[in-house]
Amino acid sequence: MATINLLGLNNELYVSHLTLKRRVLEMAGQAALADMRESGLLNQAHCENAIQLLRWVYDLIVVDPNEELAKKSSVKLLDIVLGLVDSLKVFQEIPSEESPDLIKMTLGKLK
Repeated sequence: MATINLLGLNNELYVSHLTLKRRVLEMAGQAALADMRESGLLNQAHCENAIQLLRWVYDLIVVDPNEELAKKSSVKLLDIVLGLVDSLKVFQEIPSEESPDLIKMTLGKLK
């Protein structure tokens, strides 16, 4: 993500750096969801990858100061976020130690 920012600052790009970051996150999210589906069970590596991906999406949509929301978010990205949150069982009755942070990030994206 930092490299895309650097490229956007130092070069003229064909598309916005926000669009590039969103597309990278969409492709990473699709790959993460496919890996989870194929393996049939959620292992530690899948959880860590999904949590990091959710953090990057949060940084793009909520933390990034750029106001161009149409370039930062999409229906596809929202579907991926909801799929990851569902796979991680963030909103289950027995919370894990990372659930409060994940809930905050998820709700921040949905605002």
